[in-house]
Amino acid sequence: MKSKSHGFWMLRTMVVTIVSGELPQFNRFSTEERTRSFTIFKVGYAKEEKKKSLRKIELSSRSRTSRVDRDEMTEVMTMEIEKEVGDVANLIDTKESPEVSSNAVPGLSNEEGKVYEKTVFEEKKEEEEKKEEVEVKEEEEEEDEEYGEEEDVEEEEPSSIEEEKDKKYEKRKDIDWTWDFEEEEEEEKKEESITTPIVSPPVEKFEEEVREPVEPDYVLAEIPAEVLGDREAMIDMMKGLIYEMRPIRRRNKLLELRVHQHFKKETQLLVDINSYKDKVRDLKEEDTNIFKEFLARQKDISVGLVYVKTGAKISEKTMDMIANRQMIRHRGLMHYRFKNILLQHRFERINTLLKSLEVLGKGMTTMDYEALRMGNVNLIDKVDERERDLEKYWTTLEGMINISANLKEKEICIIEDIEQERKKLSKSQEETTKVRERLNYFLLLLRDLREEYTHKRLEAGMLGLQPILRDMDKSMKLRDALIIDIDKMKQKIHEYSHAAEKKKRMMLKLSPSKKQSNTDSSESFSM
Repeated sequence: MKSKSHGFWMLRTMVVTIVSGELPQFNRFSTEERTRSFTIFKVGYAKEEKKKSLRKIELSSRSRTSRVDRDEMTEVMTMEIEKEVGDVANLIDTKESPEVSSNAVPGLSNEEGKVYEKTVFEEKKEEEEKKEEVEVKEEEEEEDEEYGEEEDVEEEEPSSIEEEKDKKYEKRKDIDWTWDFEEEEEEEKKEESITTPIVSPPVEKFEEEVREPVEPDYVLAEIPAEVLGDREAMIDMMKGLIYEMRPIRRRNKLLELRVHQHFKKETQLLVDINSYKDKVRDLKEEDTNIFKEFLARQKDISVGLVYVKTGAKISEKTMDMIANRQMIRHRGLMHYRFKNILLQHRFERINTLLKSLEVLGKGMTTMDYEALRMGNVNLIDKVDERERDLEKYWTTLEGMINISANLKEKEICIIEDIEQERKKLSKSQEETTKVRERLNYFLLLLRDLREEYTHKRLEAGMLGLQPILRDMDKSMKLRDALIIDIDKMKQKIHEYSHAAEKKKRMMLKLSPSKKQSNTDSSESFSM
């Protein structure tokens, strides 16, 4: 690419020197030839300036447009380049054969012959353009396959920003298109004036205008045959280079686009990496702060509490020791996690290497493949024999495997039962310790109550003996009741005694014997 572009620029400088008459060996050219080469150079220079301006516009709008817009811009540029190359080729053909008439094509007039030549040239040009487009499309597809994965990683911008960019690009595109149409109209006018025969008056005026600043003071001599042959060879080389310029420029533009995309992706990746680093740093700081707050909260809560098994209070020193242990374990856990990640990556690399080693590499011939295949067949036979032996062993091992499986199941069940019993035992131990603690607490309360009761009883004296006082009240009430009953009985006895005395008197009167008996009975009764 560099050699072709360098050759084109060297050829352009040589054309300039030829036209200006700076080289002495080319001072013998006629004025018509010099004006013809100068017009060709002038049109090419104008086209190149236009391409430079379009490239600047493309570079300025590239950062604002999406990939679809860039593809549209590249298509527009390629169309313009194709048009320019065709114009230059037409100019060269018309200038090299200004006196072409219908003699070249028998049976046609001068204008019809020109039209026929143009159609033939356009057909050839279209065939070449189709071939070049097919080649360029294949190259673009290969490059798209290479860079497709990278382009998929690019983050999508917000919809609002994309809409603003599309609006700006449409405005810019409208301005560019208006500018292109104005320039194309001017160029078409120039081409019409150039493509007309040189004998016509407008071309003579143009030649006179161009000839005035370039016309030398001395008379030009005839061109020798050697110089003329070199000039024709240079013109042929210029034609070939002009046709080669289009794919070269297209490739340069594609390379510029790829380089711009690469640097854009690189900057975006750097920004993403820095943002991720900041996020990781913030998360680490947040993690450490939360862990420290957790330790401080744990310390504040646990200091002063009573340990269940020993009954002693938890000191600040023990909590500091526990916190240090937790910090050490936390760091160790982070270290082992990082180590695990590295080992996973290493494991993946080893797996990829193993997969790559399983595939045959380059440099293997058919003979090597056949030898390997025969060796593989022999190994397969040996493997079959080994498999038969293994089947026998498998039949013997199946019973053992079933037995071991049953034993393992039983072992698992027994282990689960043991764990459940251990859990129950630990729960019962905890409950017994709690019950014992409560029992000790209540015994201590009972002892204190008994001591207080004895002390209060001694202080109260008889006031504390309420049941005795109640019994005494009951006994006194019973005594009073008995006294009343005794009085009643005495009254009854007194009454009965009076009645008995009356009977005695009556009986004494009746019989003296009965008198004695009655006296005895009365005495006994009185007793």
